[in-house]
Amino acid sequence: MTRQLLEGAYRRFHDARDALPQPTSSLFQHDLSAEVNTAPWRMFMELMIEDHLSESTNYTNEWCMRLRDWQAWLDVIDAETDKQQALEIQWHFVEPVVFWCMLRPSAMRDLFGFVATHAVHQANLVVDCNYRDLLDEDAKNRYLKRDQREQQLRRIGARWPGCKRFAACLTKVDSKSYRDLTRNYRNLASHGMAPRFEVGYTNIVRRAVVPKPGVVPRADDSFSPEATSGKKAMAYTVGGTPPLRLHEMHAANQSEFAHARAAFETYRDLLRELLAAIRSAAAAAQSDLQ
Repeated sequence: MTRQLLEGAYRRFHDARDALPQPTSSLFQHDLSAEVNTAPWRMFMELMIEDHLSESTNYTNEWCMRLRDWQAWLDVIDAETDKQQALEIQWHFVEPVVFWCMLRPSAMRDLFGFVATHAVHQANLVVDCNYRDLLDEDAKNRYLKRDQREQQLRRIGARWPGCKRFAACLTKVDSKSYRDLTRNYRNLASHGMAPRFEVGYTNIVRRAVVPKPGVVPRADDSFSPEATSGKKAMAYTVGGTPPLRLHEMHAANQSEFAHARAAFETYRDLLRELLAAIRSAAAAAQSDLQ
């Protein structure tokens, strides 16, 4: 891998990136932060809610920009006639961007569920004097699993119409169809051996617990293989996971970004609903004191 090759590839990347349309319509502004900061949350809670909003905005915008980088690098690789040099460019420049993007759907679904839970929880504490400052994870003293967190969010957010819309959008992010298409890349990258891109197989030999095989006699005095009821055995399979295609994965990840963006839009709408309610509650409390 030569310096000349990498420098030339990086220049071509910037040319390709500049040729792409600017994704301004997909980027979120920080305009809602001021509203969060000036609302009458409980003491210091505006700092937490605004922090959650800002970081969610930053991550969403970063994902959009990295998808653009991914597309530009694909243009560079596609134009490279030397296949070995194309692979070197891929390994050096492209795969770090791809790795980051491939983990985003799962990460953003969990992040959005986390920030929405805390925003709804704090709003409930302002508008409902009978609502307790207690979440399910407090008793467990650890983060909840995704299904537990989202179930809790639907429960504590039942009073808020925007929460139902947000929860419906959230379930579209990191769906089973996406995980199947990517061959469970995110989970394997975090806990095992992920598929490669374009070339190379992984997980060549796999082991799994399966029903123990046996044989059952047939009427013609022959035997047929059949699982033995209730018994288990260890099985080893050979074959491996084929590589993922960068163009196909980019399209799939772009679709996931669109779902995440829609979910974040509904979260912002939910946040506006919460802000209006806590302002009304604060105004009513002030009126009662007069």
